[in-house]
Amino acid sequence: MNSNCGGRDHGAIEVERAVLDWLLAVSGLPDSASAILTTGTSQATILALTAARNKQFGCDVRETGIQALPRIAVYVRRGTHSCIGKALEAMGYGTEAIHVVETDDEMRMVSRH
Repeated sequence: MNSNCGGRDHGAIEVERAVLDWLLAVSGLPDSASAILTTGTSQATILALTAARNKQFGCDVRETGIQALPRIAVYVRRGTHSCIGKALEAMGYGTEAIHVVETDDEMRMVSRH
């Protein structure tokens, strides 16, 4: 929902908190976990990749930019949603970071031995 309620106590904010608390609980995540509702797959992908980058590299890209970071590799299966490439472009990495992993009909990785 991401309701803009001016920072006051509003029903929409409480509904959002209740939904997120429920989702965290049924997902088996610890009480210390947090969550956010987004407008869709593209926004969620940028947020998820950004969170993963920040956790992995622990630097503040707002201050240093991404040039201080090592190159990244994002592994996907063929047919992955185009928002992955768009997110990487928006984050300054580009689509060359994408590596396609072949899968079989049951979505298992195919070994190339």
